[in-house]
Amino acid sequence: MTRKVMLIDDNAWEHVAAKLKGIFALSDLALDVISTVDAARTVLHNNESRCPADIFVVDVMMPPGESYKNEETHDGLITGLYLARDIRTFYPLVPIILWSGTNLDTVRLLAIHMEKKLTKCIFIKKPFPSEKLVEIIESYFTHGRFKMSLMKRIWDGIVLQPGIGGLKVDVKKLLGPRT
Repeated sequence: MTRKVMLIDDNAWEHVAAKLKGIFALSDLALDVISTVDAARTVLHNNESRCPADIFVVDVMMPPGESYKNEETHDGLITGLYLARDIRTFYPLVPIILWSGTNLDTVRLLAIHMEKKLTKCIFIKKPFPSEKLVEIIESYFTHGRFKMSLMKRIWDGIVLQPGIGGLKVDVKKLLGPRT
C-alpha cells in the first residue's frame, strides 16, 4: 500500500523534487511537494473530509503568504508552526515532522505557547538526508509511532519524550532549569 507524504517547504525543492520522489517511491511512499503556505492551506481546505497525506513534513521558517500575513510570524520564523497548528485542527491524528535550517532552540522557544496544540509532532534540523527522512517515515508506518531508539540514534542532544501515538519535544527539559 502506497502511503502519501506531503512536504511543505519554501526552499528550492522543485529542482530536487523528482529525485526526492524517486527515493520515496523506492519505499512505496508517494511524495507531494508544496512550496507555499497558501498552496498548502488550499489543499487542506479542499480536502477537509479526507486527509491529503498520511504524514506531513513542514518547514518551520517560510514566508507567511496571505494566509498568515496578519499573524506574528517573527519574519516567517514560525510560519510553519501556524501551518502545523492548522493541519492539526483539520486532522488531529496525522503525524507532522517539523524541520528547520534555523536554530532549533529558537524555534522551540517560539513554539512553547503552541506545545499542546502541536502534539504528535517531531522536530528535526535541516539539512537532513532524504534517506534518513524516509527511514523515520517508514518506521512510523511500521510501528504506528516514531520510535525513540531511532530518534536518539539520529539526533544528538534533542530531548524527546513519548507522547500519545508518537513523540513530542519536552520543552521544559530542553530549556533546562529556570534561573
